[in-house]
Amino acid sequence: MWGGHTALNELRIGSRRAASLNSSSAICTPSNFGKYIRDRNLIKTNKLTKGIPQGTPISALLSNIVLMDFDAAIHQAVTKLGGRYWRYCDDILVVVPNTGMGIRPTIEDELTRALLKVNEEKTETIFFVPDNGAQKALVESRDLVPRREPRREQGALQYLGLVFDGSDITIRAKSIAKQDRRVRRAVNLAKNTKKKHNKLREEKGLPVRPMYERNLRERHSSQGKMNFFTYAKRVHDKVAAEWDAADVERQMKRQDQLIERALLRAQRAQP
Repeated sequence: MWGGHTALNELRIGSRRAASLNSSSAICTPSNFGKYIRDRNLIKTNKLTKGIPQGTPISALLSNIVLMDFDAAIHQAVTKLGGRYWRYCDDILVVVPNTGMGIRPTIEDELTRALLKVNEEKTETIFFVPDNGAQKALVESRDLVPRREPRREQGALQYLGLVFDGSDITIRAKSIAKQDRRVRRAVNLAKNTKKKHNKLREEKGLPVRPMYERNLRERHSSQGKMNFFTYAKRVHDKVAAEWDAADVERQMKRQDQLIERALLRAQRAQP
């Protein structure tokens, strides 16, 4: 792991350049890395004796192996209280009646057995109380680090990119904003690539070509089969079985409109 804003500037590594690289692209030459990074002692070694790097495929598998006994114990304890238990890697969600508020010590004890502990900064307790025939979310305690989130999501239950405020389920605004940035970067990259290639074609006396839009729609619109919309459709179908899914539909419609507007602006720009 290494850092240093000056070095990054000298290497000309920024968000735009990073977005244009694929997973196999080198961000700089070995000589430049040695000159601007290694020789300045900017490399920081991770000296922790536990844990694994974030983002590696093995993390989910190892978490399941380590927490097999934990899952069994918590599932049994929560079920006895008439509740439900979910876990995805290190994200745990427990839903129990108010009579089951004593479940947290059990969770902490079982984590201790697994040589783990609760991350207090990312732990919150939420009550759902009756409110005009619906349910209203009330936060009893939440993480110590303030979140920047829309008012609608403040105090709501958030889990794996979804938000439940007691009456509606939506895709988290942060996830939508991340998708927005991906769309804009992808369209800008396609536009710049088209401009570069057409310049070379003009120099050779060849006709210019339009921007390739098929791949963009495949990756970032409802026309695709394996993208953000695929995930959103699964959410919609699950939500629609028991809840009003109109909000998710509106979120996805906005995403479709976003890429169409971005493509239209790119088409109007100079070739």
